[in-house]
Amino acid sequence: MSRIPQNDPEFLAFQRQVKAKKKSEALKKAAIVATTVVLLLALLVVGVFIIYRAGNTPAESENGKAPELNGNGSQGGENNTQGGHNGAQSGNNNNEGNTENGGESEGSSLEGSNAVGGSENIDGSQEPDERKTVVYIDAGHGFGNSVGTVDKGSGNNTPYLELTGKYESDLNLEIAMKLKEVLLEKGYEVVMIREGETSEHLDINHRVQKINSVESDIFISIHANSFDNEDVCGARVYYSSMNDNAIKCMRYASAVANALNTTEGVSQRNVTVEDHPDIGVIKAVKVPTVLVETCFLTSPTDAALAASEAWIASMAEGLCRGIENYLSQTALA
Repeated sequence: MSRIPQNDPEFLAFQRQVKAKKKSEALKKAAIVATTVVLLLALLVVGVFIIYRAGNTPAESENGKAPELNGNGSQGGENNTQGGHNGAQSGNNNNEGNTENGGESEGSSLEGSNAVGGSENIDGSQEPDERKTVVYIDAGHGFGNSVGTVDKGSGNNTPYLELTGKYESDLNLEIAMKLKEVLLEKGYEVVMIREGETSEHLDINHRVQKINSVESDIFISIHANSFDNEDVCGARVYYSSMNDNAIKCMRYASAVANALNTTEGVSQRNVTVEDHPDIGVIKAVKVPTVLVETCFLTSPTDAALAASEAWIASMAEGLCRGIENYLSQTALA
């Protein structure tokens, strides 16, 4: 085998080709490495940017970009909800007297419900307030009856009518409106079954449906009593053991009775708690429910009290305290 001379032209050309090929391959490898490094650096920069943006988005939201709210913290202002005709129906007798609990309501309004707005943080941003407790108030009677006239409730030939010219439905509304005022001052939302009288008539089932269609937390039906013995007097608080929330209703009734018993001058006797299972409105309403007979219109003593604005204010305060006491017990349970 002969050796190729080192200075052979063909050999030298071959060497140059080999070196050029190696250099080309080395350049390709360097280009691949450089491209890979650039891509990795680009990906790293993009990742850091994304992390940076994600970490700063909440801060931007907290610095003045919350939705604008009106003065009372709600979006869109006051919402009205039609509560319809709602109420109590009964012909039950208590152990001292006859109670008439009749047709209730149209035109209930939800005062400022669904409020959204809230407390302001140090940085000026808004945090939503918790939903306010909604109290549904039934001013008994004051609606159309089956013959097309307004159901005034008790009052005919009573000392209360002689003193004031008013009937049970009138007194119920006065107490209910005062209770609404007190509750609103304390920060509750209030639904009124009625704020006047109407001749329109709905049966008990439709009235209960109207009540249950509103998202309330607690319900109170306000009435006044009558009996053929004028010596029978004082307030009563009724609940229904047939209600799906019977235990809560009983505790609610006890809280209201205790509050009225410690409110000076609202009752001439110890306020009792009684189970009236078949009174329609307190039997079928889905939230904790009571019916309060605030006085006996047939009692001269009670009638004189009920004719006083001071007594109406005290009764409303006592009812409000009973509602608050029950709600506080529920919150601690």
